[in-house]
Amino acid sequence: MHRFSPVWRLAIRRTPLLAPGLLGACFSYRPVAVSTIPARAEVRLTLTTEGSRLLADPAGLRMASLEALVDRVEGDTVLVVRPLEVVSEQGDRLPWRQGPLAIPTRAIARTEQRRMDKGKSRGVAVGIASAFTGMVIYALRSIGRGGGATIQTGPGAPE
Repeated sequence: MHRFSPVWRLAIRRTPLLAPGLLGACFSYRPVAVSTIPARAEVRLTLTTEGSRLLADPAGLRMASLEALVDRVEGDTVLVVRPLEVVSEQGDRLPWRQGPLAIPTRAIARTEQRRMDKGKSRGVAVGIASAFTGMVIYALRSIGRGGGATIQTGPGAPE
C-alpha cells in the first residue's frame, strides 16, 4: 500500500474544511423594499444618521448597519428584527448580545436581503470539484511511480 507524504495527508484532511467557508461566498445581498421582506429573512440594514443616533445603546455604541433575521414587519412603519451582528460607525463588527430590536422604517437608509447567488454557487462547486479531481489524479500518478515488486500470476509466470 502506498503511503502519502505528511503534506498530502494534511491537504487531504483539511480540504473538506474549506467547503463551508467557500459556500458562504455563494450568497449576496440585494436591495428590497421593507414591505416585501418575509419573516425569518436574513437582511442587512444600513441606518440613517438619525437611526444611528436613535438606536445608540446606553454605552454609546452607534451602529452604522446591522445584519439580522426579520421577526416581523409592522405595517410600513416598524421592522422588528433579531440582530446577529452590528457594524459600528467606526467599522467594528460586533456580535449582538441583546434581544429583538424594533426599528422605525424612517431610521433605515437601505434594506438588503441575503439571497443565494446561483452564479457564485456554480463557480464554487466547479472549483471544489476541480481541486478534488486534481488531487486524486496527482495521488494516483504518485502511486503509479512508487515502484515496488509486482507479482505475476497465471500462465507464463516465472517459477
